[in-house]
Amino acid sequence: MAQSSDVKTVVLTGAGENFCSGGDVHEIIGPLTEMDMPGLLSFTRMTGDLVKAMRACPQPIIAAIDGVCAGAGAILAMASDLRLGTARSKTAFFSRA
Repeated sequence: MAQSSDVKTVVLTGAGENFCSGGDVHEIIGPLTEMDMPGLLSFTRMTGDLVKAMRACPQPIIAAIDGVCAGAGAILAMASDLRLGTARSKTAFFSRA
């Protein structure tokens, strides 16, 4: 996209009822609790690389948020240049107490 002069703006939106509900608790989040430090560091770097690529994108990135925006989806929204929500929008980060 960075080299595409015909792309003026990038819009992130969800497919369906929500923007993004984040990672599946059983398939993604659960295994994270079992990872060793090198595995967690690799996973964290992957997320960081995505955010760095978004911030380096020369086109503005707009997150069009409708419905649930949680976990990794909230990271995508927060890394965007602009976030637009609807009355149904709910943003959340999960923590493990």
